[in-house]
Amino acid sequence: MQIKASKEAILPKQLLWVVGLLAVVLTISVALTSRPSPPTHSFSAPIPDSTLAFLQKRSSLPQVLKHFHRYELFLSVREDAAQKLPDDLRNQLKELGGEELSQIQKGESYVGLIAEGRFQAEKRSAQERVSLQHQGIQISSTGQMGDEPSRLKTREETYPAEQPGLHVFVLTSDGRLIGSYAFDFQNEEKPLAKSEVSPPYFPGVDKIEIVLDQESYAQLEEKRKEALRSGVLLTGDEDLVPGRIVYKDQEYKGELRLKGDWLDHLQGEQWSFRVKLRSGQTMRGMRKFSLHHPKTRNYVGEWLFHQLLQEAGLLNLQYDFVQVKLTVVDGATVESKELGLYALEEFFDKQLVERNQRREGVILKVDEDPLWQERADFIAQRMDLKDLEYLSQVQYEDLNILPFSAKKVMEDPNLHRQFLTARELFQDFIEGKRLISEVFDVEKLAKYNAICNLLGANHALLAHNYRVYYNPINSRLEPIGFDANALVKEWYPYSYHHADRDPNYQAAYARALEEVTGQEYIDAILSRKDLRKQIELLQAAYPGEFQWDPGVLKHNRNILLTRLFPARMLNIFFVDLEDGLLRLNIENYGKFPVEVLNLQNEGQRVFGEPLEAPVIIGPNARQTVAFRLDEGYRNLFVKKKKVDTGFDLRSNLDQVGVLYQTLGTTPTRTEAILPWSDNSVLAETDLLRNKPNTEQFDFLTVDEEARIIYCQAGIWTLDRALIIPPDYTFQMPPGTRIDLISYAAKVLSFSPVALLGTADAPVEFHSSTGKGRGLLVLNTSDTSYLNYCKFTGLSNPETKGWVVTGAVNFYDAPVKIDHCSFSENKCEDALNIISTYFEMDHAIFHDIYADAFDGDFVTGVIRNSLFGNLGNDAIDISGSQLEVSNVLISEAGDKGLSAGENSSLQAEDVVVKDSEIALASKDRSVLIVRHSALRGNQLSFTAFQKKPEFGPARIEA
Repeated sequence: MQIKASKEAILPKQLLWVVGLLAVVLTISVALTSRPSPPTHSFSAPIPDSTLAFLQKRSSLPQVLKHFHRYELFLSVREDAAQKLPDDLRNQLKELGGEELSQIQKGESYVGLIAEGRFQAEKRSAQERVSLQHQGIQISSTGQMGDEPSRLKTREETYPAEQPGLHVFVLTSDGRLIGSYAFDFQNEEKPLAKSEVSPPYFPGVDKIEIVLDQESYAQLEEKRKEALRSGVLLTGDEDLVPGRIVYKDQEYKGELRLKGDWLDHLQGEQWSFRVKLRSGQTMRGMRKFSLHHPKTRNYVGEWLFHQLLQEAGLLNLQYDFVQVKLTVVDGATVESKELGLYALEEFFDKQLVERNQRREGVILKVDEDPLWQERADFIAQRMDLKDLEYLSQVQYEDLNILPFSAKKVMEDPNLHRQFLTARELFQDFIEGKRLISEVFDVEKLAKYNAICNLLGANHALLAHNYRVYYNPINSRLEPIGFDANALVKEWYPYSYHHADRDPNYQAAYARALEEVTGQEYIDAILSRKDLRKQIELLQAAYPGEFQWDPGVLKHNRNILLTRLFPARMLNIFFVDLEDGLLRLNIENYGKFPVEVLNLQNEGQRVFGEPLEAPVIIGPNARQTVAFRLDEGYRNLFVKKKKVDTGFDLRSNLDQVGVLYQTLGTTPTRTEAILPWSDNSVLAETDLLRNKPNTEQFDFLTVDEEARIIYCQAGIWTLDRALIIPPDYTFQMPPGTRIDLISYAAKVLSFSPVALLGTADAPVEFHSSTGKGRGLLVLNTSDTSYLNYCKFTGLSNPETKGWVVTGAVNFYDAPVKIDHCSFSENKCEDALNIISTYFEMDHAIFHDIYADAFDGDFVTGVIRNSLFGNLGNDAIDISGSQLEVSNVLISEAGDKGLSAGENSSLQAEDVVVKDSEIALASKDRSVLIVRHSALRGNQLSFTAFQKKPEFGPARIEA
């Protein structure tokens, strides 16, 4: 037997399903809302906890008969149950009314029924097979008179009794099998047996049987083992094996393979399958479909996701729950296993398009294979997957666009033309060359995005999960719902790629969000009878695993409403009033575009309209808007008792409001005007708002295709700020030297930097005049690399109203520093890293003005580094997680290692000598030091609470 857990197993997976039965009790009481009405669907009767516990332990026949005296027990003999059946037990059986069983002889067949603790019917024979029926349930026995096993047949299933001995099947009053025992009286006088419990069966739920030969099953099993070894399942057409699908008494031939990417699709015995039926065959209107454990798509979440898409007229997959049985045929041996409740998911084929009432058209996807191959390689190298976020070489924009059913598309001239058009549109959208409204059916995509957000389905909005259909009638793409992992609480709902660049899409998106966050829409979801039925089904199948939480919808709705209609989203500054024109500078700091409508007074009387309408201001944008005031607007601001009339800026501006609305929505709101202008001087001098200026430096070249800004090798002088734009890499070759000679000289990069020096030819940043302002890298998702660099004599970047503290700074910008030196800085920190991940190896800090390294809210490591002659701290962290190893610190003017504000610092093989304070921990921080030395310091340890909002600190050494 190849697919059973053990030879004693009559019904597999007992532990999972025993635990499963426990939560059936909850099924009866759980409803979608707090309404007290009982559930309309019930899939199983409640089982007492004591019975569940009893089923899991080894028991004797008398113990089983006693415990289950309130259940119906069906008894059957396989081969022999008389050889060692003791006399005292025969007498006990006779007292319970088991006259035939008490007299059973070797090799005889026997069946019996016990109800209410007593035998109700019996049959015994030495010459023939015997059976009896009770309320649609049949029990049969062959004794030793044939090779066929004894069996119990319920209304829905047949359960063979393959082991020799007396079999006891335990059923509930509604005919549900909850357990079975096999007592081997052929070899033992007092045998003990443990119940084997079947997966629950759900009447009315469709059943699918997968039939494989032994060779095909072995191939799937080997592929699974390969995936478990590698950590990722990588599959292709070469992994397909022949098989048969039996559904509603009809057999379908086809191929199947394992499916899924992560190993959750391969856990236990409920593997995920991709099925492809032979051409010309369809099952439930599908030729290709998947079968997977419901948890891999978050149980009922994916089902609800597709239901809502269907009702919105959006492309959806057929998604349902079915019972799956696996049968393996090995010559004359046939072995079956009930796998339990699965999710059935339609795959991407022409039948999907037809079912959704669309004209035949190509379906596209982003090629995920390079992404998963990189992940597999990463795992194989025993690297932490968390680092892949910084080290990944696979960029979404570089992935190919592929058609489903590629062979058919390439062979059909019409579909091939469609594919070329659709591919170009999709690729242009991904690369940002075309707006969403130029590529997609805007209303459909907006509604799709909104439903995803309501259900917390960020997973469906990840680029590699995009599946789109090309509509050949209007030449627009439409999204197809896929892999949503819906019904998750989300605090940061995703938008479709490049959504913020297209006001037309943003308006449709906001309109759709307004609809799906309406109370009527939410109530309609929660009152769905079909949803209630699916919830009860899943709770019965996976009690303790699946929990329905209607609060998810409420949470996501509130988050979306807060983004769509925040309490405030505009800053409005007065500019001037001249010749009947009121000019205002309006800043939108919300998440959506706004449309500015008019001016109103306190009585909601409109007295001014935009000079050029419509006025639409995008998120995080500002615009100066001129309003033409009505001729009689001054009369609206008459003072009490008509002592004075007229509009006065000082006394009346606070009575004026700007009426606006989130673009695409219906509610309007009013925002007051601030009676002062915004600081235009600050806008002109603030580097963070200045435009990139790489074109001003002739030693820089730009490779737009590779998205790299190259600094030519050489010695260059910088007398002003160099601002590197985002979405590039700023790269400097070995031997490059940058001399920052003025107070304005600084480097500000919104892209990762690659300063690629060597031991013989380092990259150098220095200031021959002592005025240079250093380096700031910020807001980069990719990692910067500093190899063999020298930073000498630099101060911190600053302008009027803006300042950072380090000579070299990385903010929200991961960085790896290797063989770099920092010296003679003229500011608070030689190196300041904030809110990111970093690694530092073979670094040298010497002759430092104040702190050498300051880390705020960082996670990182420092290895093999030297710190000497420091004004203040060597290593100072706040709110951070840091590991330090093989580090020498000498002559620190303040602290060698300092951990503050709930930090964790673990140090090993560290020497701190000739310093003011060796180790300091404060404000709920933990400093752990191992295998280290402290020499010649004024104070070795200090731990204290400095700020009242934190707790005490700790040092372990």
